[in-house]
Amino acid sequence: MELNAVSKRYGEVTALGGVDLEVREGETVAVLGPNAAGKSTLLSIALGLLPPGRGTATVLGRPPVEALRAGLVGVLLQESGLLEDVRVAELVTATAGMYPRPLSPAQAMRAAGAEAIANRRIGQLSGGQRQRVRFALCVVGDPELLVLDEPTVGLDVDGRRALWQEVRERTSRGRTAVFATHYLTEAASWP
Repeated sequence: MELNAVSKRYGEVTALGGVDLEVREGETVAVLGPNAAGKSTLLSIALGLLPPGRGTATVLGRPPVEALRAGLVGVLLQESGLLEDVRVAELVTATAGMYPRPLSPAQAMRAAGAEAIANRRIGQLSGGQRQRVRFALCVVGDPELLVLDEPTVGLDVDGRRALWQEVRERTSRGRTAVFATHYLTEAASWP
């Protein structure tokens, strides 16, 4: 992932002012800052979800949208909706079908610690359980790059442990992870 001189304004507010960021394959990078510091805006531009005011973004040597379409990027956004009437396993299975070489739905749910809720409908889940489902959806495509925006919000201790264990396992195999957080302890826990 590479951002060059990326700027973004919302009216009179400068969310990003000429940010340069290079994340090489196999690295784990934490984007650290307080709430409203521009972390989500930075990741949204890197993913092609928002246009930059100025500057450029590439992901794995491609325009962000191309990298997403190719299934190279798994994304866990800070805010994302889920279908309420669908069972967890059905949603993970349907999502796996969109990728060329996905993990099995069971593998993705295991990685996210969501096996115990596989047969429950999304509308019956707590906030932390929904976050586990979002993480299963993020990894089911077996992406080269994980982009995680405040990934542990709402997760209990076991959920946080499962998420970071999976991220470490993936990066130990040469995959890349970028995550935004305002928790200094999470950012500091990476070597």
